[in-house]
Amino acid sequence: MLLRISVSMSCGRKALYLVLQLKTPSKTLCFQRILVLQRTIASTAEKFKHIKIAQEVVDSLKTEPISVDVVLEHGKIVTMKLYQAEKYAKARDLKIMPIKEHNRPIQLFKLVTGSEFFKYEMEQKHAKKAEQEIKHHEKRMNITCKIEDHDLYAKLNQVKKWLTKNIKTEVTISFRSNEEDKAESTLSRIEQYLKSEGKIHQKRVKNNLMKFFIIPASSEK
Repeated sequence: MLLRISVSMSCGRKALYLVLQLKTPSKTLCFQRILVLQRTIASTAEKFKHIKIAQEVVDSLKTEPISVDVVLEHGKIVTMKLYQAEKYAKARDLKIMPIKEHNRPIQLFKLVTGSEFFKYEMEQKHAKKAEQEIKHHEKRMNITCKIEDHDLYAKLNQVKKWLTKNIKTEVTISFRSNEEDKAESTLSRIEQYLKSEGKIHQKRVKNNLMKFFIIPASSEK
């Protein structure tokens, strides 16, 4: 589900208008992300006199009850409104936790204890942190097959620094339909220049683009 949210902010006589997009698998998570977005903007934009997220979007999500499937204590799956599921769990001193992998048309939850839910939250936090670390350990470099040696080696010197930090680089070489041999020549120049520090991995060619990774020479992958 892709939701477009209009955000207006005014400072003095000037007004700024933004359109944000949230990509989310369900209305439940969509509403949660809107609330987080509201709090984030409000806490980091004190200089703006007015901050408002299109209220009709929030109201429509509030007024339309969200249906979910819940796995009860005895294993039976029951469809109910989200607020009913939360109320059902609270009455039993439990919490509802989303199940990621399922083949049902709406979000599936299960009942868990407070400690189980805390463990789930910690796992989510660590997974997000690990994902961010992976992104930080990958760089990108875009060049053409006609790049001069001076410019190419200047870029590759930076790649060398990344390799010493165990950071891989995804390289994209663009070329015209009759220049694939030049792209191969550029690849050879790169491979030769970095032969002591890195190696080429997962080379593929498609739509006049040659892509591959440069990974540390000591890496097994």
